[in-house]
Amino acid sequence: MEVASVTGHKDLRSLKRYTHIDPAHLARKIADLKSLHQQPAAAPPRGPAKAKKLG
Repeated sequence: MEVASVTGHKDLRSLKRYTHIDPAHLARKIADLKSLHQQPAAAPPRGPAKAKKLG
């Protein structure tokens, strides 16, 4: 739906009519997304924690 709204298509049927997905390209995109999710999260910065003064 986001792509349809960006391209100006009124519904998904008209978007699908003009969209030709390359299976190899789609497979690479999926592999890239999977590798991003498998990477460990970045460690938080180290250093002394400073407390905010209230009031």
